[in-house]
Amino acid sequence: MYNLLITIMIVFFSTALAIDISDGSQLQLKSEEGSLIGLGNRENDELELKVLFGVSGPLRLELQDAQGNPEVYSAVLDDKGRLLIFEFDTWVDLGDLLQSKGIEFKLEREDDLSGIAQLDALPSSNDEDNSQSTDD
Repeated sequence: MYNLLITIMIVFFSTALAIDISDGSQLQLKSEEGSLIGLGNRENDELELKVLFGVSGPLRLELQDAQGNPEVYSAVLDDKGRLLIFEFDTWVDLGDLLQSKGIEFKLEREDDLSGIAQLDALPSSNDEDNSQSTDD
């Protein structure tokens, strides 16, 4: 009974305190050095994230909501393929969090990210000038 109570409390606090990825949000997953290793977006009740094969170690999840507000979270892909996000002194499984909110989470591995045409490049938090256009 005690273990059940602890489990319920952990689930409650992780869903109550964890990040909120609103419809229209775009995500970039980067290495600590800033290399882009994953792209994703949320549309309606689905969040799809494509991540390069062979990714390991500490990561950074950069989230930009539909209004353009940025947020950055520490992240890691564990040995089970789950994406864990660090917030409020705890690791939260992003898939479990989204599922608890009725959002389907698809994490797919890719050889490269160049074929993901539907995702616009987000301005990098490392870029000094994000205002230049490259359209010709």
